[in-house]
Amino acid sequence: MITQKTRDKVGAVVGTRTVLDTDEIIITTDKGQTIRMNASDISVLGRNTQGVRLITLNPDEKVTGIARIAETGDDDAPVAPLKN
Repeated sequence: MITQKTRDKVGAVVGTRTVLDTDEIIITTDKGQTIRMNASDISVLGRNTQGVRLITLNPDEKVTGIARIAETGDDDAPVAPLKN
């Protein structure tokens, strides 16, 4: 399966998650940067592309985690991210 065309310019695929438009994504780095975004805000591209940048890293920074937070429909229920 081809997930993305990788080259030095775009870098390696560090992880993938299957998400729904109602989910949120959290990405963390080894330098403490954390971002949270709605899955619906991520562009959907054709299969023959170079991907979508979700986070901008410093040259010595690495992604350490990617988590999907699913909508439960119950605002009071705790939501746990998927394990890598």
